[in-house]
Amino acid sequence: MDILWAAWREWAEDNGMKSLGTKQVFGRNLLSVVPQLRRYRPRDAYGQQVATYAGITLNRSAELS
Repeated sequence: MDILWAAWREWAEDNGMKSLGTKQVFGRNLLSVVPQLRRYRPRDAYGQQVATYAGITLNRSAELS
């Protein structure tokens, strides 16, 4: 989620968006517009739950063009 959030935030800033919201709001909005997206909360090595999304990837090929 952190990589996707960072990519979206960079895109939003580059395109002059003023209010970026929070990572939590971004995740909620993403779930509402991508029906196949599933949210999981596995535990990391320290026992903390980490928001993880299955069903979406970041296409970095656009950066190369």
